[in-house]
Amino acid sequence: MAANSMRSQQASLLRLRRVVYPRPPCPCTRHYATDISHNEHPPPASSVANRRSSLSVSSESRFNEIGVQQISSHVYSQIFPGKAPPAPEELVRLSKDHLQRHDLLGKNTDSSEPVAFDMPEIQGQTLDEHFYKLAMDSAEPYLGLAQRYSIANAPPRPRKWVRRSGWTKYSRDGSSEPVEAPDEEMLTFDVEVLWHESSYAVMACAVSDKSWYAWLSPWLLGESESDRHLIPLGNPQKPRIIVGHNIGYDRARIAEEYELDQSRNYFIDTMSLHVAVNGMCSRQRPTWNMHRKNRETRDKIANSEATADLAALLQAKGDIDEEEELWVGRSSVNSLRDVAHFHCGVTIDKAKREWFSELDRQGVCDKLDELLDYCAADVDITHRVYKKVFPAFMETCPHPVSFAALRHLSTEILPVNRTWDSYIANAEATYHKLSDAVEQRL
Repeated sequence: MAANSMRSQQASLLRLRRVVYPRPPCPCTRHYATDISHNEHPPPASSVANRRSSLSVSSESRFNEIGVQQISSHVYSQIFPGKAPPAPEELVRLSKDHLQRHDLLGKNTDSSEPVAFDMPEIQGQTLDEHFYKLAMDSAEPYLGLAQRYSIANAPPRPRKWVRRSGWTKYSRDGSSEPVEAPDEEMLTFDVEVLWHESSYAVMACAVSDKSWYAWLSPWLLGESESDRHLIPLGNPQKPRIIVGHNIGYDRARIAEEYELDQSRNYFIDTMSLHVAVNGMCSRQRPTWNMHRKNRETRDKIANSEATADLAALLQAKGDIDEEEELWVGRSSVNSLRDVAHFHCGVTIDKAKREWFSELDRQGVCDKLDELLDYCAADVDITHRVYKKVFPAFMETCPHPVSFAALRHLSTEILPVNRTWDSYIANAEATYHKLSDAVEQRL
């Protein structure tokens, strides 16, 4: 739990922001149509002046065939240019009949002052075309890169690693060379952190459709006394997609993400794609864990020396449980191990992950090749998961606005000041206080 807590705390990005001058206070008063209609006093001169200086324009109210107020004429003409077709008589008759049966036809309804303002020009003939064009303008060129990368195969993993700080490029022919950064358009990326000694990465692996890359911290190799080394990925103004599982954690260790000018990196999180396609809510998680534990128990007994009758009985009970909870077989929790098993049918050995919590800097150096193999294996599995979940996401959420929105959701900025350290300290103290209280009661 401490590892997860530290991992989540260090994932936040700290970035300087320009000074934003406070806006003058404005009244937070809600006006209702009934209040306006019953107000016998004229508005004060200041209210009229504020209205004149606002973006609102005068317009006429619009009502449909049964007297329900709709958007103003000025707004309607901008959203739906051209002559509006009349409502079908059959639908009008059906609506009136329905209201009359409930004694609602002809009842007085409150009407409000029409809201009207000038809008940006609609891009297209319909609202569907308008939002599609805006979404494609925001999604490209990343959508094209993501689609290309989803059908690309990763090159074979390097058989031997070079012990060199910074980035090393490994080509398909087995050769290697030092590089400043991968500087690729499409990457799958993962970092490893010696979290009990530093929140900065000690190693990272990345793969494109052409080459493998490995990054080693100068601090890890004893070339620097400071552990505060961020990972460069290349020109920040070059459009690039970076795929990872829980990619926000890896993004916090990328150098270009701390520049004042926002990079053009698009971080695609395979965990988020999985949640959108085959995820579950928090209330479903205990049921899913129970079914997984029962299945593991049945498999263990079936593979042991238990009698055939007992194994058949357990299997029959399992089939009944699966019928009652059909969604269990169509979902999984969000860890890379479970997501990879669900989508790709592969089993990941996470035993070496514990080395990053058990070993010190020298211990990691002694097992450097094995740990780089582990990191590269995670990258390889993540790319295989991406090839499964991205097409499924595009099938589930086909509109380009869904893909375009992910870029902004994955590049959030959290501006903080020195009180952030106090917040972390208070949160840790509260956690330990509650944890100690629970242990004392037990």
